[in-house]
Amino acid sequence: MKTRIDTAEPLRIPRRQINQHFRIRIYPSLTGKGNNSLVGVSGLVAITGPELAERLLEKAYDKGLDKTRHHLRRGIIIEFANR
Repeated sequence: MKTRIDTAEPLRIPRRQINQHFRIRIYPSLTGKGNNSLVGVSGLVAITGPELAERLLEKAYDKGLDKTRHHLRRGIIIEFANR
């Protein structure tokens, strides 16, 4: 059973629009399955928190590249790939 994660602070960009524009990948997988995992906006917010997720999304939109990677101190790499 999946749990839904609601944030107290909603993101400025609608979640539907983010999911339509980007594929969000997390390296290494926090679930322990394989090398990476494909997550949606709720998964990104659960891992990073709403403030950091919004900052990373703004950077991905501003750069306008096909693929952007962000390396966090915890050893997690977050990749935004345009669809």
